[in-house]
Amino acid sequence: MKLLAIFLILLSSGCALRANKVIGNYKSSCYINLYPNVILTIDSFHTFSYKLAYLDDKIEGTWVVRKDTLFLFSEWFNKKTTDRWEPIYKISDLDGMDAYLIKKNGLYMLSRKGVNKDCLLNRQSTSK
Repeated sequence: MKLLAIFLILLSSGCALRANKVIGNYKSSCYINLYPNVILTIDSFHTFSYKLAYLDDKIEGTWVVRKDTLFLFSEWFNKKTTDRWEPIYKISDLDGMDAYLIKKNGLYMLSRKGVNKDCLLNRQSTSK
């Protein structure tokens, strides 16, 4: 019984450790008019913020990690419009969320077609 309890504690802490590895600031390797296409900030309270190069608003929401994938959820992602001049508030073509494959060197966007390796979100170093 003790072994089972220890195993469950280690298993749950492993999930928490994996989720903690994504906390930080990320910048897209793709640029629009000298600005990174995306700046993503992920905090320890399971919230995130997007700053898109073409949008004045900061998009905020919640995040969760499942296995090797980061999922982002925001009310902004569900915004529907028929106005062709309305900006796009999300990066991927997934419904109601954006998702990223977590790799050692950064985050790769996931789409309906699979992994997009064109614009990596690079983790930014933190200076103290």
